[in-house]
Amino acid sequence: MDTNTMIRHISDTFSDILAERGLLESEIFPTNEYISVSCYHTYDHLYDVMKQVWSKISPEDLAKQSKRLLSEVHALSITYLWLYYSLGRMGIVFEKCESDPKNEPQDKQDQWKWMLDQWYKLGTNYFNTGDPTVAKSGGKNLAFGDATLNWLKDNLQPVDTDQVKKIRRTLGQVELYAFMDECEARAKLIDHGPYPFSDDEILVATEFTRLHDGQGDLWLPWSDTETKLPSAKLGVAMTIKGTR
Repeated sequence: MDTNTMIRHISDTFSDILAERGLLESEIFPTNEYISVSCYHTYDHLYDVMKQVWSKISPEDLAKQSKRLLSEVHALSITYLWLYYSLGRMGIVFEKCESDPKNEPQDKQDQWKWMLDQWYKLGTNYFNTGDPTVAKSGGKNLAFGDATLNWLKDNLQPVDTDQVKKIRRTLGQVELYAFMDECEARAKLIDHGPYPFSDDEILVATEFTRLHDGQGDLWLPWSDTETKLPSAKLGVAMTIKGTR
């Protein structure tokens, strides 16, 4: 991995993300503020956490184990690892290092290079394209193996127009719940695909994780809703005709 090339790539990728995401904030949650605090917190603590993680399992093995349905490790969680640590570092460099990375303490520079190398191994082994991000993969999230794709295809069920409307309404409600439960963030939601299905169809999948089913510890205090979902995870696959 060429460190400078990778820094340029993630810088361009995150600039696009922030340009879009930074505009989304309601009066309910101070989204941009809590994300900024999270970036600095991540820069201070994540290296020590990931040293423990990577001492238990290699990035390559974790990636291979996660190329399946309803995994907690997926394109979004992998990207957030890069994003928060990188932005926290950028803020410190601008504020305390006179905007020059060379003024960053040597131990922090070494930690940054090590973290970047581990994430590169994780991303390139997770995505079927061999690239480290969705952006580098042409905007596609392709990670499922043949066994998972074959299982999805074998278990697809035909639906009529009325069923499609009901499913869309239900998924909209779950997505809204997931979005609000994460303080107006999409951390519970991940989309996969598109995978080729037939000459005029593609296969896509949407997953929801850490939903409130009444079991285990609450994610956040307001997660304790009166209605409990039947499962903490939900995956929905569908085929779409006439689209790329």
